[in-house]
Amino acid sequence: MVSRGIYGIIKMGINTAPGKFGIILTHTKGLVGLDTASKPINVMESMVNIRVDELMKEEGICNCPTCRMDVITLSLNILPAKYTSSRSGDIYARFNAASTQVQADITAAILAAIATVKKNPRHPNMAP
Repeated sequence: MVSRGIYGIIKMGINTAPGKFGIILTHTKGLVGLDTASKPINVMESMVNIRVDELMKEEGICNCPTCRMDVITLSLNILPAKYTSSRSGDIYARFNAASTQVQADITAAILAAIATVKKNPRHPNMAP
């Protein structure tokens, strides 16, 4: 999974080698703002960003910036926030967010948001 956002590009995967289960996180720019005295970030935001494009494509919804942002915003309003302000907190939150149940919740929230946006698009020159 890859997340692109204001904190750089974060690649996340799961190590399933025998005896080595765990989350693999790599980043290309460093996690800006994840020092001890930085502003909090919502880990769910990057988790939604990882899945949103794939699910929008599968559901055949418009992928203009307005519709994409509406889907992300609605999804984040459905999901519980997971804030962190430190690198260790970010890794811990991402580890917990990688659970099957949390991934299912993220997918369900995105699909619900897609259905809402599909029925009521706000982009210019389009009727609902």
